[in-house]
Amino acid sequence: MKKTLIILIMFVICSCSQEEVQTKDLIEDKNTSEMFYEGKLFTGIAINNWKNNKPREEIHYKKGLKHGPYKKRGEYTGNITSKGNYLNGKENGKWISRTPGNVLMAEVEYKDGILNGKFINYYGNGQIKTTGLYKNGKEEGWWEYYHAHKGLIKEVYFEEGIKLSEQQEFELR
Repeated sequence: MKKTLIILIMFVICSCSQEEVQTKDLIEDKNTSEMFYEGKLFTGIAINNWKNNKPREEIHYKKGLKHGPYKKRGEYTGNITSKGNYLNGKENGKWISRTPGNVLMAEVEYKDGILNGKFINYYGNGQIKTTGLYKNGKEEGWWEYYHAHKGLIKEVYFEEGIKLSEQQEFELR
């Protein structure tokens, strides 16, 4: 019984660990964007470092395609400047971008590599700059545009990426 349990534990540990390689050691098939390592479709984590040898990017791959969490870090601070997820080689779900100083710059949503969902863009002071919705890569519905310090300045209505209406009746004080 103990022997079976030990074998089971070793199997779980081995199957959960992923190979880590340097991004520069991967070879890309230009036609398919698949990544190869030692002649095989790569599954594991590719690490790309800054010149100062601190981590720059961490990209997960499955069968040669980006698949799973993605992180990019600032060169000197090490703060995460971009993070999101890939599904079968395409951006999927919520992606967040920050400055190296950790100021939130954007929150966007993707589905199958196409902007699809909420979009929020921020000023360097952390205030909202633009909010809206993407549907299949095109602006949809009411988008709001803000001044860095004085609030809402205009609203624009889109259908399938085409601007149909704009309201600029907001006064800056």
